[in-house]
Amino acid sequence: MKPVSVLLHELSAKDVAALPDGWSVLVYDTLYGTLSIKVKGVHALPQDKRRYVLLLYKLPPVSA
Repeated sequence: MKPVSVLLHELSAKDVAALPDGWSVLVYDTLYGTLSIKVKGVHALPQDKRRYVLLLYKLPPVSA
């Protein structure tokens, strides 16, 4: 296996609401230590910020 690193961006609830539908969000469950990928507008994103950490691996396009 080859080690790979990636820069992840943590999101707040306000940031998630501003994302366009269809955007992939990494959801880290701090209780069980699992990662899952959810798609905004398709899957329900968890609201519990103490248990879940919402992350992006790429930033959405910035509108002017």
